[in-house]
Amino acid sequence: PRRYAEWLDQPAEEPAEYDDIDRARARDLVDSLCHSNAGNESFELTQGQVRSLLECYGVGIVDYRVAVGVEQAAMAAEELGYPVAVKAMGEKWRTRSDQSGVRLDLTDAGAVRHAFDDLKATTGSRALHVQKMATKGVAVTIRVADHPIFGSLISFGLSGMLSDLLADRAFSTLPISPS
Repeated sequence: PRRYAEWLDQPAEEPAEYDDIDRARARDLVDSLCHSNAGNESFELTQGQVRSLLECYGVGIVDYRVAVGVEQAAMAAEELGYPVAVKAMGEKWRTRSDQSGVRLDLTDAGAVRHAFDDLKATTGSRALHVQKMATKGVAVTIRVADHPIFGSLISFGLSGMLSDLLADRAFSTLPISPS
């Protein structure tokens, strides 16, 4: 807490410039979002807004389509290229460590149709995501939350059931700086 207070008292530094960061566009997006949500203490960004903001910082999202029917899901998979995942869109399903809201590594239209019908019945969702499978790696979770004493905090940790059991996450105050 003492180091954080000392850091807050320092004059603001100009952030380092990187070729792949479009700070002006990011600031315009944030200003626009704050203006359109004026009076709200907090608000959630849509998937499109999140995607636009992350693109300003060079963070890409694996391509996806929203499908409302089994044939539309199959066509989306063909367009994206196999393998694909079919995912429930609601927060309740996306964050479950048991992954009951996703069907992964689908390699043909029949598997996509079956996964779509199964997830629609399981989740009650009208629309689902069909998404190109990402390159295998380590799944992580990044969250930002406001703390009454420390202000905005960012947490970072592994995703999944083991992480939920261990609650192994690192926290830092925002903004993050190298010092």
